[in-house]
Order: sequence, then structure tokens, then C-alpha cells
Amino acid sequence: MSDISELTITALRFGFLLLLWILIFSIVSTMRRDLVIGRKAAMGTPTAREVRKHPELARRRPSP
Repeated sequence: MSDISELTITALRFGFLLLLWILIFSIVSTMRRDLVIGRKAAMGTPTAREVRKHPELARRRPSP
């Protein structure tokens, strides 16, 4: 059985830690991107509650 040096074990530990942080940052950036895209898609359209409180927000769609 060969002994693994202490330096190799430390390098593997730091590599694993770096891999975990990369995973965390990628998850956070993906969630942030999805939330921003959802907010942009919902902008400009009033919610049902807003339409009830302010009926002038409800726009009539033109008939085809």
C-alpha cells in the first residue's frame, strides 16, 4: 500500500472545496437569471387584484 502525501490530501481537499463553491455560484446565478426572466415576462400585465382595485388597468383586446 502506498502512502499518499499530506500535500496531496490537502490539494484534494481544496479542489473539492473549490468544486463545491463553483456549484453553489452556478446554482445562485441560475436562480437569479430565472427570477429576472420571470419578472420581465410579467411586467406590463396587471394582476387580477390590481384590475379589481383599478378597473382602468384592464385593457380590452381588439377583436380579430
